[in-house]
Amino acid sequence: MVPRLLRSAARQDGGVASSFLPPIASPFRLTVGLRRIAATSWIDADDNYEADLVERERVLDAHRDDVVQSLATDASRSACAELLDVLVASLPGAPAIWARSEGGAVEVVPTGWRLESATTTDPLDAAAHLVADDLCVLDGETLVLLAGAVCFPNRWRLSDKLGRAVTDIHDPVPRYRDELGDRVTQVLTKLRPDTVLERRNWSILLDPTLHQPEYAPSLIEHVDTDAGHIGELAWVRVERQTLRRLPQSGAVVFGIRTRQRKLTDLGDDDRDRLARAVTELPADMAAYKSLTGLRSALGDIGRRVSGRPPS
Repeated sequence: MVPRLLRSAARQDGGVASSFLPPIASPFRLTVGLRRIAATSWIDADDNYEADLVERERVLDAHRDDVVQSLATDASRSACAELLDVLVASLPGAPAIWARSEGGAVEVVPTGWRLESATTTDPLDAAAHLVADDLCVLDGETLVLLAGAVCFPNRWRLSDKLGRAVTDIHDPVPRYRDELGDRVTQVLTKLRPDTVLERRNWSILLDPTLHQPEYAPSLIEHVDTDAGHIGELAWVRVERQTLRRLPQSGAVVFGIRTRQRKLTDLGDDDRDRLARAVTELPADMAAYKSLTGLRSALGDIGRRVSGRPPS
């Protein structure tokens, strides 16, 4: 059963919106923005998947202890073991990415990494190598973050979130606790193993590096904020976030598939919508997204696209 607050937006399909951007409320408001998708669409091997798997291996090699962490508890261990089982069973039929052998081994073709058996001493590490999606595991009752494999964080560190409940984790987000906290808790508490949910969010950065654990209060130090210059530097980063409950442990898996494009590569409609969204952000949210100094330039970009005169 889909929670009541989701029913108006829920639909059972695996389709991908034609727009690169997620839906953006205008005027601004915080929204849960979830929709139901088919379980077969949980892992989406999109066009950038192979390259991102290769980049993931580089991050794991350089930062493994920072990006793969778990609590030393029975609940965490059992949830991670089940996660790997469910993940292996859910891999799409994409032989150019995952090659299976008769004995049950799975090879990640772009990287050469190989999982001989789902029964491994470190299932969370194996899951980190297996897919390009970041994975966070929440206790099904307390909603405390038990474990995570997060190679592509957007200005946050796994060590700062581990062992904290989901509402506490989101405290840096302005208005979250008051406007969304109870609704998100309701969704997670009522989530059933036969339901997979998806939402997307957006951010803008001036650096295309996927592994960005450091929070940057200002993105524009020593940067010319002319609209043309920002248009060339800016990257739009979209996270496809998924939620599903594991049937045995009851743990909730929060998946994050990060994709990005240069602002100049977006279609006209997307650039115009993004510019409107940036200019409509409340001051506290613009500061949180490190966009305060970019609002005028991004707004001018949108006005040029739509034919409206620049400010």
